[in-house]
Amino acid sequence: MIIFILSLISCKKDNDIDGIYTFLAKIAAFDLNCNICVLEFPDDSLIVKKLVGEVPYNNLYNATNLNKDDFIIGQNLEVTFRKAINQEMKGCITLYPSYSNQNIFIVKYKIM
Repeated sequence: MIIFILSLISCKKDNDIDGIYTFLAKIAAFDLNCNICVLEFPDDSLIVKKLVGEVPYNNLYNATNLNKDDFIIGQNLEVTFRKAINQEMKGCITLYPSYSNQNIFIVKYKIM
């Protein structure tokens, strides 16, 4: 019985490897002060909220390493990401402090 329980706990989903997830995303906006992209996950917003964390006022996520100059608003991407750690966040002040977007680090992406 103990071995069965341990095997259940150790099983992971295909897109959940050590906190790394792959979903379709959309460039929703740019944070012009930090020069980064702000993403939304239209098809999977509830799943992403559960995996990455609740965003109180919206379903937007700061992609700490996607430069806004490389993308356009409305562009669709397939992104593999994880929660950003403090060292990966830019030293800037967001233009919209009332939006407490979660910060994510993009491991890889593909333009759709």
